[in-house]
Amino acid sequence: MVLRVVGQGVRRGCCIRPPQTVLLTGSFIDTRLLGLEHGSLAGAAVRLRYTVDADHRDVARAQAAEWRTRILAAGAVSCEVEEVVSPTTCACAVWSA
Repeated sequence: MVLRVVGQGVRRGCCIRPPQTVLLTGSFIDTRLLGLEHGSLAGAAVRLRYTVDADHRDVARAQAAEWRTRILAAGAVSCEVEEVVSPTTCACAVWSA
């Protein structure tokens, strides 16, 4: 829907367009957040989604914050960061005598 702002009211028209939504997905691999390359993000509403093992969340979160800053500097109107955590499991052997 396209809306035109007139005074205090809003009515149908041709002046305001909602921002384009862009989904960037990546993964935290070998101490780096990869796969977030993008084209022009000017005027876009961006969702930044990345997967990370539970053991590396803090480092990945810091890198995601840097990416968010770069995305907003590239002209995006907003950038939401979504972390998808993969649980880290380790096997423990319990021996009884």
